[in-house]
Amino acid sequence: MKKTIFVLCALMFVLVSLAHGQPPFCAVLMETDQQLDYYCQTGHPLPDGTVIRIMQDLDPPGVGPEDAPAVVGVPPNCVPGTVNFSAFQINGNALGLLPGQFYTDNAFCSCNMLPDPNRFYLRVDLMYQHYVSQVFSPPPGFSEIEMGPWTCYTDPPCDPYPADRMVWLEPTYPFPGHQDDGACITLCHAYPTVMVAVGPLGTDRQDAMSRRPNVTAGDGCDCQFSAMNYIWNGAFGGPWVLTLVNGQYYYEQPITLPENGLEGCVYLHLDFALPVQMGAVEIVPLDNAVSVHWTTVSESNLSRFEILRDGARIGDRAATNTATGADYHYVDNSALNGTTYRYELVVVSTDGARETVAAKSVTPGTVNATVSAYALHANYPNPFNPSTTIRFDLPEQGPVILKVYDITGKVVATLLNGPMAAGAHTVQFDGSHLPSGVYLCAMSAGSFHATQKMLLVR
Repeated sequence: MKKTIFVLCALMFVLVSLAHGQPPFCAVLMETDQQLDYYCQTGHPLPDGTVIRIMQDLDPPGVGPEDAPAVVGVPPNCVPGTVNFSAFQINGNALGLLPGQFYTDNAFCSCNMLPDPNRFYLRVDLMYQHYVSQVFSPPPGFSEIEMGPWTCYTDPPCDPYPADRMVWLEPTYPFPGHQDDGACITLCHAYPTVMVAVGPLGTDRQDAMSRRPNVTAGDGCDCQFSAMNYIWNGAFGGPWVLTLVNGQYYYEQPITLPENGLEGCVYLHLDFALPVQMGAVEIVPLDNAVSVHWTTVSESNLSRFEILRDGARIGDRAATNTATGADYHYVDNSALNGTTYRYELVVVSTDGARETVAAKSVTPGTVNATVSAYALHANYPNPFNPSTTIRFDLPEQGPVILKVYDITGKVVATLLNGPMAAGAHTVQFDGSHLPSGVYLCAMSAGSFHATQKMLLVR
């Protein structure tokens, strides 16, 4: 199995070299001699999936406080001297090696030129201990590097630590919609503060600023010392500070044990995903208007949804923050026929984090994007007070009758009664003169008939 992976990695190295020019190095990182385990070699090997971080040795050779995770770039346009990944997982069982061993699935490669400095080591952080490999400098070309010997440092609880203790939470790059990472740390009164660093977040400051992390602290660690008590559960709460380290942006924030807090271990959980699960999003061109309609499956801790046109904010909708989701609608009545606009729907959380969840370019017109069937869509908002928007589709030109009835069958409003062009249309209904209750919107167009239930709530 190991030989097969080596051949595949070598083939990948050749293909990358042909496509983008030969990278300075590509190295398979491996540990096939020593088994990494809990408690510094006591017969409990680490399982597959345990994260190993690649650290760049930035200060004088050897492990030091200035070291940071290797800087990741994305080929073929990566920053010279960056690498293709900065963390991987133990996979000994999956590859038929011994438990607690590994052989990286992909080669560890640099981009365009050798990193400066070209010195790295591996680090495995566990509860009350951590492993550090030898410092290595990958040679030019393709190679295999055995990582041993390793040094295992035992971290007994609440022994004095340096004042600059730091834990790294690393998102995957490039950023998908959801990030998930975590780490266990120990907080004691002898060293009550740990600096938490989230990154790298890329080289663009504006992009990094938009990726403010959501980190929570609480239970979740398997403390190996029974005398320890979990500290409080609670939100991870001060201001994040954006810093530039080795050309990459990071967010940093200290976490501190309160004076009356119980010493113990705490689990830090990183999640970049905004607290919303989106449903369908529709951005539809109309006659001198554009309709933006969206639903959520669930949402919490949201501030609002923003609607942007050509990069400028033109409207918003306050979030309902309901566990079962909600239905939202916005109509831009200032759009002009024949002009192409780009619309974006942006989610904003209560802590200011932002994410664009939909974007589309559309051109309003008297005959818009082809409508293939008759339809009467649900009004929005619903329930409403006092007005709501009704949307319907016509695949061909023809007479349309659109009326609103109360539950007794009495007509309370005639919204349309005449010819309409083919396309998607919207009509506003104002119920300010009506009492609260259920109303029916009925549409007739040729042989097509449909109704939608509407609820007016005062």
